[in-house]
Amino acid sequence: MTDAVKDLIGDYDTFCETLLQHPLMTAIAWEHIALSHLCVRTEAYDDYHRILDTLVPLSACWSEHEHNGRPIAVVLLREDLVLSCAVQFQTIPCIELTAPKDGVTYKTGLEHIGARTCVSFFQGT
Repeated sequence: MTDAVKDLIGDYDTFCETLLQHPLMTAIAWEHIALSHLCVRTEAYDDYHRILDTLVPLSACWSEHEHNGRPIAVVLLREDLVLSCAVQFQTIPCIELTAPKDGVTYKTGLEHIGARTCVSFFQGT
């Protein structure tokens, strides 16, 4: 499945490696943080629907909601994307797919990674 996703959205391994080696990212203590998702933006609604239609069969589940007047889908993959580039991050479980913003043109491609903490910031929770 990993090759099919890479063919569809691009080289996420190199993308993540580039982001995680940025000086601002290397200054963060990552021991209690995990990657939550990889975001893919789309240039046109046709791209959005083509990518979503290809990802859905690879998913355990997915959802779509509207944000600022455009659809955004979150796809939980049946198999996590495995990264070879980063020691502290081995996998990415979800892809966030964003439809284009009205009046803004971006090329279809990888946009950002998301992270979540693995511990509570509040004592007793």
